[in-house]
Amino acid sequence: MKLRSPSDQAGGSIAARTVRAGLGIFLLLLLYDGAIRKWVLPGAEQVLFIAKDALLLALLAYALINRPRQINASMQPGARVLFLLYASWVFLEAGNLNLPSVLVGIWGLKAHLLYASLILLLPLAFGNLENLFRWLVKAYPWVVVPVCAVAFAQLASPADSAINQALKGGTEGAAYFGEEGLVRVTGTFSYISGMGAFVQATVLLGMGLFLAGARSRLFLVGLGFAVAALPATGSRAVIVTAA
Repeated sequence: MKLRSPSDQAGGSIAARTVRAGLGIFLLLLLYDGAIRKWVLPGAEQVLFIAKDALLLALLAYALINRPRQINASMQPGARVLFLLYASWVFLEAGNLNLPSVLVGIWGLKAHLLYASLILLLPLAFGNLENLFRWLVKAYPWVVVPVCAVAFAQLASPADSAINQALKGGTEGAAYFGEEGLVRVTGTFSYISGMGAFVQATVLLGMGLFLAGARSRLFLVGLGFAVAALPATGSRAVIVTAA
């Protein structure tokens, strides 16, 4: 086994701390950019919308420039080939001359490939699976509880309250479900689909962490919040997928 030189270790440590900090800011923007766009800075919604993507792109460039020569991570050859084929197809489609605008192609590149850059960022940020697992268990309740608490407050509030204001159309843009006319909540996200994806992902992640041995009281509280928030979006598909 080859050992890194002291300069390599120092460079890798600085890069890891920088990428971890950047990913933390990215996570906050991912969770709360909708809340900021709806309630805090509605006039700057377009800037806020692209801020997290610009940050992720900057992190990717930084990681490629500062990636240590030795890193304990690799993609399986078969997975690498499939990903390259997929990325090639995305680039071909982005250059399709029949697209109504070049912006559609750029949006497609972002939607299909930009978030896939996390494959490169996570090994640099955490070094090994044990560090990543510890971080996920520790961060899980702090990610889940505040967002779900906002969702519960929206569910308990009248449809015309400020907390149920939609990104477009104010309170008139609210959607409903059930015989009681309950509001389909958006939580801290811009749209219902964002909240639906959040509760679905956090329930599945929470169950995976639970099966892997996470049993702390704070973690279980977070998992309970995630499960309780499943019906809040009014989407049957979210519940079926989690089940």
